[in-house]
Amino acid sequence: MTTQITVWLTNLIGLLFGTYYFFLFCYYCPSEVKSLPGNKFQHKLITTTIIISTLFITFTSLRETSIQLIGTIGTIFYLILLGSPLSKVRDVIRTKSAKCIPLPFTLASTSSSFLWSVFGIFEAKDIYIYAPSLVAFFLGLVQIGLIVKWGYVWSTKIEKPSEHNKHLGEFF
Repeated sequence: MTTQITVWLTNLIGLLFGTYYFFLFCYYCPSEVKSLPGNKFQHKLITTTIIISTLFITFTSLRETSIQLIGTIGTIFYLILLGSPLSKVRDVIRTKSAKCIPLPFTLASTSSSFLWSVFGIFEAKDIYIYAPSLVAFFLGLVQIGLIVKWGYVWSTKIEKPSEHNKHLGEFF
């Protein structure tokens, strides 16, 4: 799998977009926000820890060991990320509204998971690609089901960054 250009190039592009999104998150997110687990500092700390741990594993372990460890850790985070909107399922059922489930993210992640499942099953024939992708696809379908059942409210309000988070240079 690590020698397939389709896999690593696509993930490299995803890493670049994810990094861009993370910097946007740091720019626009207030320091103390109630809707997130933890605060902005904790998100930065966890992200930094993941990067340092990944680099440590890469440079101190045998190639096969580091591939297995980083692949397993990546799969766990992938499933947590794509299933995380389901943490609000109680609120969705209580309020009979799916406004707390991000529709664009859900549609993008569900279609991406579907495509990775197809690639993993038919092209790569690699369980490490298609198994987590099928689970993520199922999680996305559950989210879409909740949106179809309870409806979705589009929000066009974009908040300006707080004075404290005005510059990306304040990242660390």
